[in-house]
Amino acid sequence: MKDLRSFRGRAGADETDKLLSSLGISREAFDRYSRYDEDGLIRALTSSVRAAKRAGTFDPAQMDAFIAAVSPMLSPRQREKLHSVVEVIESGDI
Repeated sequence: MKDLRSFRGRAGADETDKLLSSLGISREAFDRYSRYDEDGLIRALTSSVRAAKRAGTFDPAQMDAFIAAVSPMLSPRQREKLHSVVEVIESGDI
């Protein structure tokens, strides 16, 4: 999967909506982020994590659930990059 648009193209609308709902992601957010490239998604993720940590609403379990759901759809290189970002998040540097 190169980006979220690729996932939407592979999965049926019902399947996409079920996954989004289970992860607490709105269709609006999915549509907005699906336009981002990989680097844009990482910037958005780190920005969201910083804001959630400042607000005291960051939930590592929710992040883990998201990663578990999307990892099978990623290439090995993308999974490696995602795990690198997660390590930075978990280290407290974000």
